[in-house]
Amino acid sequence: MSSKTVTLLVIAMVAAVALPAVLQDASADASDHYKSQLDGNGQGIYEAMAAAFTAAEESPGDEVQVQYTASMPVLFTTADSLEEYVKSLVRNTLAAYYLSDPSPIWLWNYPLVDDLSADIGLTFTYRTVTFDGASWITLTSVSFTLTVPDAYKDDTSTETNEVADAIAAVKAAAEAVTVSEGTIQDKVSSINDALRAKTVTTDAEGTVGNIYDALVTGTSSSAGIAAAFTYLCSLHGVTAVTAVGDVQGTDGTSTGYWNEVKEDDAWFAVDCTWNTDTARNCLMVGTTSTVTFNSTSYGFGATHYVDLTGLSDTLVDPDLSSEGVSWPDDSTFVDKYGGYIILALIVIVIAVAFFHAIRTGVA
Repeated sequence: MSSKTVTLLVIAMVAAVALPAVLQDASADASDHYKSQLDGNGQGIYEAMAAAFTAAEESPGDEVQVQYTASMPVLFTTADSLEEYVKSLVRNTLAAYYLSDPSPIWLWNYPLVDDLSADIGLTFTYRTVTFDGASWITLTSVSFTLTVPDAYKDDTSTETNEVADAIAAVKAAAEAVTVSEGTIQDKVSSINDALRAKTVTTDAEGTVGNIYDALVTGTSSSAGIAAAFTYLCSLHGVTAVTAVGDVQGTDGTSTGYWNEVKEDDAWFAVDCTWNTDTARNCLMVGTTSTVTFNSTSYGFGATHYVDLTGLSDTLVDPDLSSEGVSWPDDSTFVDKYGGYIILALIVIVIAVAFFHAIRTGVA
């Protein structure tokens, strides 16, 4: 093989790695929004994770090992460059899965993963290939281990399987949520109603909210509530993903989690933690929609800024619609006119009393 051919092959392979990170498959299902941004190896790891989770739920334990044999050849000149690729690959894949489906108990702590080698035991293998005297190395396999949060680990001193109990409790709580079987807007509104009543708390250092917190205990940070929203949407045929970034409120800016929902060809935002008092304050809104927090009104685009750099190197969230959905006015007659009725009654009572006083005085 000529050196020119080798060069072209390398360029092609590098392009194959780079392009999926910035170009999404237009034909991909919307539920695969993040998965479609991964390259061939990333999607292979994603599918290996899905298979591992499915198999583990039959007899769940504290750990799930994910093993993937590389199907997409990528050439590198040094082991360091290959290692950098693998770490970015796994980091992006874990983020894509968590943002799309945060239900597997082994992923509940993913936002806390900092050192892939230390936290999940990431390892990989590679082999050397030679073309016309030039040597290259290529990835052959990837392996890592995901672990349930400490609070849900199996206690070997008991007869029950605490991991299985936690999984079952989440499923039962999800099944107990009443969700309308109407339009996407109806379903999303029902899910929002179920979650906006949860007690919102702040994660302690070294912890992150999860689906169990939100659905079973009823108290969670925005991370757990957003995860529960994504999970409930998936159970009821609604395309939704989790979003994370900077949230601006009256108390300043902090890291927060919310959701993005797809209806037809448009994406809208939902933040159940901002809907505690008003059901539709931040429900399927667009970037220019007005939302209220602590009696102060803001433009949604100025309050919620997606920043995935803490979870991923390259993933991009969906482009939100500029305007939110137009909700029908389903308030009751009393909701609409109750204030006016009360005012009118007061006026009538005063008028009657005044007329009575005049008549009494004249008499």
